[in-house]
Amino acid sequence: MSSTIHFPFGAKDIKTVSPNQNNVVALEVANIGTFVKVTKLGANTTINVTPSDNLPVGATLIVSTFNIVGETHDTIFGDGFYGKTIDGVSNMAHYATFMFDGKKFVQTGTQETTRDELETVSASMEITVDGNEITWVTTYTNPTHVSDDYVLDVKLTTSKPMPVGATIELTGLTGDYEVEGTPQSVFWLSDVMKAHDGDPSTRGLLNLHTAPITFIGTISGLTEDMDITLWTELVTSNKVATGTQNADAPMTEFVVLDSAATALSLDADE
Repeated sequence: MSSTIHFPFGAKDIKTVSPNQNNVVALEVANIGTFVKVTKLGANTTINVTPSDNLPVGATLIVSTFNIVGETHDTIFGDGFYGKTIDGVSNMAHYATFMFDGKKFVQTGTQETTRDELETVSASMEITVDGNEITWVTTYTNPTHVSDDYVLDVKLTTSKPMPVGATIELTGLTGDYEVEGTPQSVFWLSDVMKAHDGDPSTRGLLNLHTAPITFIGTISGLTEDMDITLWTELVTSNKVATGTQNADAPMTEFVVLDSAATALSLDADE
């Protein structure tokens, strides 16, 4: 008897696939974190996906396609997706990010980059946990390549929603981010940071260009103990001066540079 240990406790699922003779790609996704590289786009291509029966809500899927110089084939997201067609661009790689909502994979972002830019972008994270304190150490290798206006952000997703009143605070900053209105399971580091910076011209920019950078976040304001998994995605925009994902400067298109998952046991405030 054999079994597979899935991400976040095992490896991410990384696939390289090619369209069939009908220019269709059929995917099966069973892992919380899946990266798919589609090769050999010889025509407009349709991608269909089938999730496994036990795939949890919040599972992420990243699909990469590439058109060689002189070709402009489209990528169409069909069965199992809520997603927009990617218009093919010569010598351009496209990345589409999806999150599973329990029924289909919903598109959350799309990014395009030339092959030269793609090869220079890299980043990594290390995460440690001590009680309710979470430390992110991020390291970057030339993430901008062309312009200092390219900016980065960190996306946080929790397996269980944080209750109203819970806060995320970064050590050394005067502000924090508080969950208001309804429980929340997706956060952006720029939303946490903007609370301490009243200047709207700068609070949307993290400018995480140097290496390494350490962020220490504390989750508090809980009314009961929680065992959760925290998914952290380090992202960059490939659009000049778009800012980060905070409400003042939404970054609707981005590339995931690195991701990690950490199991947390959070204690309620006494």
